[in-house]
Amino acid sequence: MLHLMHRWARALPSALALLALTPLLALAARPPFPDPVEDQAVYDTAGMLSPTAIGQIEALIDEMEAEVGAEMVVYTQDSPDISEEQNLENARALVVQWGIGRAGFDDGVVLMVGLDPDPGESRVSLFGGSGFVSSYATEGDLQAIIDDTFVPMAVAGDREGAIVATVREVTSRADPAVQSELERSRVVNAAIGLVGAPLALIGTIGWAWMTWRREGD
Repeated sequence: MLHLMHRWARALPSALALLALTPLLALAARPPFPDPVEDQAVYDTAGMLSPTAIGQIEALIDEMEAEVGAEMVVYTQDSPDISEEQNLENARALVVQWGIGRAGFDDGVVLMVGLDPDPGESRVSLFGGSGFVSSYATEGDLQAIIDDTFVPMAVAGDREGAIVATVREVTSRADPAVQSELERSRVVNAAIGLVGAPLALIGTIGWAWMTWRREGD
């Protein structure tokens, strides 16, 4: 799986300096996560989004899923003193526990935001399945979304807008034309497997027989 992370903060320099000298006593929220809700893609447990923003995000994800089948989940949670590695692990664990992305396609993607209420420093991770990454967005594309879309808006204080804009950018990469090509490739690969497997077996048996005849003679 691909993971892309970027740290963003809104704390005062003095607060950050104090944080650097403070032992990490609080533990970040960790899996297992509660069971998912049917037909729900946004889980704003940290209270970072308004009902309007949640509706916008749900609509964007629903449109992407209807067009290409790929799945996306946005998850925010209060995570005091969380590290980038912990936030990434949370995103990965969510994909595994909930089975985000279609089986055989691995086309799920998670936007995980770990919020540290004090001093306001957080982590954001995009964790995408190999199918989504290879079909719809390169590693550079996803990194650019984090660097150019999420970070500037979050640093400016618009965390809600940063989340909505990030989802819009991610879902806009899911092109139905690419999905059609992916489906054709799967059919071709399946056909090759059906034909190639018996041929390989026949070849192996023939090679074994020839070897036996040669050594036997």
